[in-house]
Amino acid sequence: MSITTRDWKAQRDLMPGAPSFRVTGTVTVAHPGITPKLTQSAVQHREMAGGIRACEVTLDLTLESADGNFLQVVTDKAVRFETSSDLDVTKVGIFYKGQLLQQIDEILTTH
Repeated sequence: MSITTRDWKAQRDLMPGAPSFRVTGTVTVAHPGITPKLTQSAVQHREMAGGIRACEVTLDLTLESADGNFLQVVTDKAVRFETSSDLDVTKVGIFYKGQLLQQIDEILTTH
């Protein structure tokens, strides 16, 4: 099964009070009863450089089907992953069924 996605963005938010990291995107699904989910993979890559923790965040994309009958209408759905983090994220890898689906190399940092 092939999957279509677009508009992936990663943001490291360092605003005072609650630093966070988020990834958003759009996934095209076969019908409205399918919900895309992003979860952090069990294996993450972290390294120390000059006392700063830098890492590549690895996320898994899954599709969850709701019970019921749905019209077979191709639908775009937003997907989001967010976590509180002070890590210096250098890139994000998004995997679907064990295969690299998307890599985000540009991380927006807001202060």
